[in-house]
Amino acid sequence: MARKKGSSGAKIKEGMPRFHKLSPDMHRWAAMLAEELQQWPGVTMKPMFGLTGFYRGKTIFAAVPKSRAIGSANSVIFKLPEGSKWREDATKDARVQQESMDTHKWFPFEIGDEADLRDALLWFERAFQSAKSPRK
Repeated sequence: MARKKGSSGAKIKEGMPRFHKLSPDMHRWAAMLAEELQQWPGVTMKPMFGLTGFYRGKTIFAAVPKSRAIGSANSVIFKLPEGSKWREDATKDARVQQESMDTHKWFPFEIGDEADLRDALLWFERAFQSAKSPRK
């Protein structure tokens, strides 16, 4: 597989997502989102490549940056499986980056200011609802 150099000079594989350093605002916004998601029923968290992944049962549905972001320095990611009724709506939201991770069913959501946190939570809620319910 071909490799190219990242901003740090380290070689990265093509097709791998690029990780970005967080701004001070993004650190605060990510912490606020994580605090909210932790309170949702049945949600668990796990560390994930500089992010915190959020799970409904065994199914991951969202991740917020802890030390690195994917997509851009101000983005969070959520997962919508094929066939989800919200995938088409995601293509209409200019803050949802379409091309970068669609092959993995992940969608980066760009946060421009604190007002975008409400919509980030809306996308997280849709991803949560799309995640498979835990088996009993």
